[in-house]
Amino acid sequence: MRTRTNAPYLTFALALALAACGSSDKKRRVLDVDSGIDGGSGGSNGSGGSNATGGSSGSGGSSGSGGSSGSGGSEAGTSADGSTRDASTGAGGASSDASVRDASADGALPVIPIPTGSYAVGATWGPEIAGSYPGGLWGGQALTFDGSGALTSVTNVSFVFNSTGPAAEIGADGIVAWGRWSTGTSTITGSSAAVTALNYIAGVQAPDPAGLASAYTAFASTAPTALSGATLQVGASNGVTGTVTVSSGTVTFTLDGISVGGHTFAITGTTGFYATTGFLSGGTVTTTTGGCSSGCSGNVTNAGLAQGWFLGAAGERAALNYGFSSDIGDVSGAVVLK
Repeated sequence: MRTRTNAPYLTFALALALAACGSSDKKRRVLDVDSGIDGGSGGSNGSGGSNATGGSSGSGGSSGSGGSSGSGGSEAGTSADGSTRDASTGAGGASSDASVRDASADGALPVIPIPTGSYAVGATWGPEIAGSYPGGLWGGQALTFDGSGALTSVTNVSFVFNSTGPAAEIGADGIVAWGRWSTGTSTITGSSAAVTALNYIAGVQAPDPAGLASAYTAFASTAPTALSGATLQVGASNGVTGTVTVSSGTVTFTLDGISVGGHTFAITGTTGFYATTGFLSGGTVTTTTGGCSSGCSGNVTNAGLAQGWFLGAAGERAALNYGFSSDIGDVSGAVVLK
């Protein structure tokens, strides 16, 4: 829930998700493509979590059982996008296809699509494109969505992103969209590269800064990823917790539960506004499980640790992308708050 304030700071934001979804005739849920939650059931061609049951043609997780035509899994396996699954997520086995799973049993939010049009967008993408985790916030970008609401392309005068397969994750609630691509192409100032890890947020900026809330609480997040060379480790969706607060023109974020590769990280930072109701911030990365022996530091170009927007006609949402270096690679993800 958000607490409203009459303070005159600005804010409004946007957030929209790049993503490609498997089926256009039903609402999709926000989740990693192939894993069931602990004690839950894997979707069609998906994998059950710990003590879970695999869906049709899917694999059961640790201590779980295979579904119809499926087989029992192990502690860790391979995601539908080809990435290494983190055993701590409880996802087992290899998914039999790359489609986004409709897992109504997971209790995730249904996708309420945002139509094709012009939006503000924020994205962070992998070092295979520019040597470090770059990213940016851009207003008035042309975003294309398919019939299910999955983002398929972003077009700017200096860059173009195109998906080449189903998105690893998608989410949208009619105000903000968010998600993760694990396949696709990026063309930036004439140089093209494959996309291995790209997180995004998008939506329409709020028109009235005075309408911003004083506090926003995380309600969904993409699975944190750690990219080191060709190795991509993937955590669990919707596991990040925390808040973004607004006070006297200052934005503060405090997020925890960024779990991937056997490590859990927390990030915090304070900054002012950028481009009216956006924000770019450095900050601090901490961990109680190791993973920062050589130091962890933000590596999102032009931002440092995090970049984000406030979204909706009345500033109902906040959303941000984060990115930082660690012992297990470059960690990144997207978080949405209300």
